[in-house]
Amino acid sequence: MKRKEDIDHLIKKCALTLPQLEVSYANALNEKRIPVELRSQVKAFLGDLRSVLDYLAHEIVESQGLKPSSRYYFPILPDSKTFAVRMKEWFPGLNSTNATLYDYLHSMQPFTRTENVWIEWFNKINNENKHERLTPQERREVNQTTTVTHRASGGSVTWNKGVKFGGNVRVMGVPIDVTTQMPVADPRIEVRKTTWVDFHFEGTTISVVGLLKNSLSGITEISKGIEGRL
Repeated sequence: MKRKEDIDHLIKKCALTLPQLEVSYANALNEKRIPVELRSQVKAFLGDLRSVLDYLAHEIVESQGLKPSSRYYFPILPDSKTFAVRMKEWFPGLNSTNATLYDYLHSMQPFTRTENVWIEWFNKINNENKHERLTPQERREVNQTTTVTHRASGGSVTWNKGVKFGGNVRVMGVPIDVTTQMPVADPRIEVRKTTWVDFHFEGTTISVVGLLKNSLSGITEISKGIEGRL
């Protein structure tokens, strides 16, 4: 691929940046809002990966000698019908000249496999960030666990927020108070509550760090998959 060096550089850059972003988010857990600088870094991270897909689109067109009927983009499309239409416009004849690559591009669409939904959100967030603003993010409590540990034996039991106990339930031999849904005070046990907090793109259930991780690993895989089929 002509652009392989640029593609590899951007992927490596994102791989080095991701741990730094994770640390920044961990440090921001107690803040009520995400610093603008951090949101800007997320925009740049996703933008670099978007550039990788743009490079790959150009590689497909040039290496296969295609003549698009309009301006073309890397295909991230909502359904099979739209995919077929756009592929004829952007990569005309690819289904016959390189069916293996065509089928691969179809296989990584969000409508093909549910685990590929990350690329749909990747595309949506990137598009929103192009409109001269940074996509808002919000701190959100995503789970709370309760762990009861027996001091003598070291055994423990853990459950998630939302679990409801009925009457006459015991944990580690200690009865549960149905009013508080917690074990009654008892020196034999230690009770620990842990609240898990994450940052989501505002108005969604999409974890910011989760999307960054999925996008990096997914686009790295896509790059290798396309390179091997050109």
